[in-house]
Amino acid sequence: YRVTSVDAQTRQAVLQRAGEEPAVAQALFGLTRTAKTQKVVGLYCTHSDESYEDGDGASSVESGWAGIHDVAATLKSWLEDKGVEVLFDTGSYLPHDAGAYRRSRRTAEELLKDDPDALLDIHRDAIPAEQYETEVDGEDVSMVRLFVGRSNPNSQENRQFAVQLKSVADEYYPGLIKDIFIGKGNYNQEVMPDSVLLEFGTHVSDKEQVLTSTKYMADVIHIAVFGGEPGYSQKAQAEGGAAAEDEGAAPAPSGAVTPVPGAPQSASTKTE
Repeated sequence: YRVTSVDAQTRQAVLQRAGEEPAVAQALFGLTRTAKTQKVVGLYCTHSDESYEDGDGASSVESGWAGIHDVAATLKSWLEDKGVEVLFDTGSYLPHDAGAYRRSRRTAEELLKDDPDALLDIHRDAIPAEQYETEVDGEDVSMVRLFVGRSNPNSQENRQFAVQLKSVADEYYPGLIKDIFIGKGNYNQEVMPDSVLLEFGTHVSDKEQVLTSTKYMADVIHIAVFGGEPGYSQKAQAEGGAAAEDEGAAPAPSGAVTPVPGAPQSASTKTE
């Protein structure tokens, strides 16, 4: 790398690599652009009825809490265990039609007022479950599709954000990200460059496998957006430190992702 400029007030240098940037480095350096005292992610569910037949009993639930809210809430729990503040809006934008994104746009704009580092719209797909089935670290999970719209001024930035997430996932959890799908709409992604739609499994996926995938996706987000340590868990860190004090031993290393006690498991309904 070579220094191209230096901000005297913040004492921050701008670096340029002499050659091609490795994928993971692109993610870490490309997204951690400004030093912030707080890490913030915004979550919402435009298709607020989406659910899972295997787990919720129906592919769509139009009253109250749906299966997709379970997915977002579990992702929220894993991110919070990594020290990320999560702004989760549980609003309903029914009916599930072409106007849903117009109705959820107000929520996206409201979430932006708290200056999130990333804005994620949580969905599920509606194709055969086999197309999303995979294994990560010996666990059966559903894949996650990154969905980017091409009809907005931020399309290139949105796509780069998706590439950065996938680069990290491919490095640490190969097979977790199904692909990056480029759709014809805008999906409210023009409100922020670091915005993407995430599809967790399909309407016929095993819901427990979908929820398990949120554990790994949270780690990917933490690494890509905030330059976090792979597998980092505040609770595991605290418990490891306490055990070390009690036994006079060093804390156990935090390599693999550790389950967050109390993370939502399952309980709802939703559709596509």
